[in-house]
Amino acid sequence: MRVHLFIPCLVDQFHPEVGKNVVRVLKKIGVNVVYQENQICCGQPFFKSGYWEKTRPLAKKTIRNFKDAKIVVAPSGSCVYMIRHHYIELFQDDPVWLERAKGLSGKIYE
Repeated sequence: MRVHLFIPCLVDQFHPEVGKNVVRVLKKIGVNVVYQENQICCGQPFFKSGYWEKTRPLAKKTIRNFKDAKIVVAPSGSCVYMIRHHYIELFQDDPVWLERAKGLSGKIYE
């Protein structure tokens, strides 16, 4: 099995050991882990503060980063919720990005 790993900014900046442990556990059970170094924040802080226009570019980059992934794992329930639910809300008026957001929402797990 192959999974893509999304490391949220909180984990990256304050608890990098969490990301390392996720990789260790996944590899121990035989999972091939793919990590892209150009990841960014999912946009949750901007979104929760009402700055949707600042959130959309972050969401688009995250969606693009995982467009070819079949399964994405993230060690953050709030970031997974953001991507599963709020990305769809962000792109309600943009049919192209709405479909892309729905695609990612169906394959990201905590």
